[in-house]
Amino acid sequence: MGSLKIENIRKSFGNVDVLKGIDLDVEDGEFVIFVGPSGCGKSTLLRVIAGLEDATSGDILIDGKRVNNTPPAKRGIAMVFQTYALYPHLSVRDNMGLGLKQAGTPTEEIKERTKVASSMLSLEEYMERRPAELSGGQRQRVAIGRAIVREPKVFLFDEPLSNLDASLRTQMRLEFMELHRELGTTVVYVTHDQAEAMTLASDIVVLRNGHVEQTGSPLEIFGRPRNRFVASFVGSPSMNMIEGTLEAADAAGARVVVGGGTRITIPVDARRSAPGTPVTVGLRPEHLDGHANGAGRAAAGDNGGAGGANSGTAVLNATVVAVVGGIVAWLGKGRFEAIDRRFEAVDRRFDRLEARLDDRIDSLGARLDAMRSDLTQVALAVGVRPRAEND
Repeated sequence: MGSLKIENIRKSFGNVDVLKGIDLDVEDGEFVIFVGPSGCGKSTLLRVIAGLEDATSGDILIDGKRVNNTPPAKRGIAMVFQTYALYPHLSVRDNMGLGLKQAGTPTEEIKERTKVASSMLSLEEYMERRPAELSGGQRQRVAIGRAIVREPKVFLFDEPLSNLDASLRTQMRLEFMELHRELGTTVVYVTHDQAEAMTLASDIVVLRNGHVEQTGSPLEIFGRPRNRFVASFVGSPSMNMIEGTLEAADAAGARVVVGGGTRITIPVDARRSAPGTPVTVGLRPEHLDGHANGAGRAAAGDNGGAGGANSGTAVLNATVVAVVGGIVAWLGKGRFEAIDRRFEAVDRRFDRLEARLDDRIDSLGARLDAMRSDLTQVALAVGVRPRAEND
């Protein structure tokens, strides 16, 4: 068992409040990742869980047992740091088994646990090497192995991959996934890398300014953000936010007027909001699939001429989030129409650029022909036979 419960945890450094009442439940075997902007309290919360920092108030429970006053070594946790924290004068074997040795574990048991951990992490052939003789990825594996041999109830990882290059980070993510699948131990993981969070986590906790903004699965966080901060923070590139005004709202949908008079009809029950309310429509860039529809029609409820039967429209298939009156509503996979003024303007710009590029190519071709003629005349003048183009 390795459940973790955080109840109203607060942490202050002098007059600065870093954690402001954190509540969180982590079930046994979950892989939970903390994300958020710098200074939001991710690492501080992890250190409070580990016992490396004392909470100002609130409770930490591991397997239902309050551990606020329990020393870190006796909490049943193992922590892996960003900087590896390996002893340079000790071999891989000794680094991995040092914690067990200090705890008075029998020598044979230490050997067995380090053997199992080294096999899991593919470190068998490096066991007698020292950290200076290892690559960054191998050092990180040693730090993970040192945590594994303790057989903890909860693993704590503080940005363990941030010192590695991009290709090695990708490889280590796969190894983390396989390791968690094999061990089944609860993991609490801090990262600033959203790709890590989305690929590794069973649940993501988004923090800001010492508060939990939202907790949920990666797909829920990405697709159903609770507020505008989560919507804009999660995802790369970030969500496009389009400001507008609610023109009409009923159970069938909301019609929003955005910049330039463009109307967007969104299929969501909008009865709780009144026409005239400022709203924000959020669009994920990767979910936009726009194409011209010359015979298109205006957005639902549009009686005006700009979006009439003879105007072009762009049909956009997108996952949409509407912030209506400050409240985020999940709209799912929506299909709506927007007046194609912006698309037409972009098309005109591309046509102009294409024409300019054709003119430039023709001009360069003429200059090359002139230069070739000049070179031919110079060659004949000095008695050199010009080389044919197919020589």
